[in-house]
Amino acid sequence: TLARRDEDLDLRWRRQALRAAGDGQREIGGATFGERARTAEATDWNRIVLLYDALMQIRPSPIVALNRAVAVGMAQGPAAGLEALDAIEKPGADSGTGSALAGYHLLPSVRGDLLLKLGRFTGARKEIERAITLTQNLRERELLAERLKQIEKKVAWSA
Repeated sequence: TLARRDEDLDLRWRRQALRAAGDGQREIGGATFGERARTAEATDWNRIVLLYDALMQIRPSPIVALNRAVAVGMAQGPAAGLEALDAIEKPGADSGTGSALAGYHLLPSVRGDLLLKLGRFTGARKEIERAITLTQNLRERELLAERLKQIEKKVAWSA
C-alpha cells in the first residue's frame, strides 16, 4: 500500500542519515531502529528526542540537529518538526548549523517530508526537487524521485 511504501521510504531515509553520523548517532539509531520497534509508529519518538537533546549537549553537530528535528516531527507532529528545522537553519543557532547544512540533500528532503505531511504539496515538491539536485548518490536520487511521484499523486487526488 501507499502508506506502507511511505513508511519504508521514511525508515530507509532515516537509516541513511544515521549511517552518515558518528558513534552517538549509531547508539540512538540502535534505540530507534533496533529490536524494540518494528515500525515508525511503534518507536518511542519522545525518548529519541530526549536522546538527541543529550547528544546535542555532549557532541553537537548539524547532523545531530537535523536528526533531532526529524524525531521532533515524529513525536510532536510535522508542524513541530518544521519549527525545529527552522530553528537549526537560523544563522547563529545554538547547534552551530546555520549554513553547514545548506548543501546537504537531507535538509530539503526532511523539509519536503514535513511539508508533505502538513498537506503543503507545492512546498514539498520544491524541497524534494532541490534535494534531488543536491545529491550525487544514484540510489538516493531514486528514493527522492519516488517521493516526488508520491507528492504528484497526492496533488492529483486532492484536486
